[in-house]
Amino acid sequence: MPENPVKLQTFNLDNRLNAIDAALDRLKEQRIIPRIWIKDWSVWASDPTEIADRLGWLNAPEEASRNEPEYTAFADKVRRDGFRQALLLGMGGSSLAPGVFGAVFKTKRGFLDLQTLDSTDPAAVLRAKASVPPKKTVFIVSSKSGTTIETLSFLKYFYNESLVTSGDRTAGARFAAITDPGTPLEKTARENGFLAVFHGNPEIARPAPASRRSPTPALRSRRQPEKTASWPFFMGILRSEGGFPPSQLSASFLRP
Repeated sequence: MPENPVKLQTFNLDNRLNAIDAALDRLKEQRIIPRIWIKDWSVWASDPTEIADRLGWLNAPEEASRNEPEYTAFADKVRRDGFRQALLLGMGGSSLAPGVFGAVFKTKRGFLDLQTLDSTDPAAVLRAKASVPPKKTVFIVSSKSGTTIETLSFLKYFYNESLVTSGDRTAGARFAAITDPGTPLEKTARENGFLAVFHGNPEIARPAPASRRSPTPALRSRRQPEKTASWPFFMGILRSEGGFPPSQLSASFLRP
């Protein structure tokens, strides 16, 4: 048994079945699910502002699958270069998904252990510094906007520490960046010779676990081909009006 077993909640919806069926019928009549998948912003509002350009999450898993060779090549390179640890520097959404990956994916032998720093508490920063071997660690700086002050502060701190460790100007070869195209963070990465820059999808308002902002799982293990190939199967289920679990769940909360 796990140390902290999940506490399941059970709801009796017998007295809501008619209302749920009616809500599902309305979803079908208005073609809500197909409209969502073609990125029809009018599903949510009459004004496309801050909606039409934030629907990239719909095809994020497929995009991540297409970019898997890039992630794998990066992971292989840092392993060949002798890195044994990865420390992701980020705040909020930029660190949540990698934190989940770090907790879910076990580190295979020969791959990198992944840790995340998302606290500006000095004690947390010092713990992160003490927990990683300076010459064997690749630092991944993650900020969608490329201007997150806390993340850039992490970058400056660990970059300066790497300068002391390396004794020359090759400190940038221990860093990689995850950010949207054209951000100040990308400029900093290019100017300082970072190992890699991974562009986020500008149409994703916040980092998504399966989006292009997440090369971190490849550092811990190599995904199996059959798992990668399963994406089309699951996406097909999600696109089905009759088999879209979120629509069924949301219908149970709609008022009659």
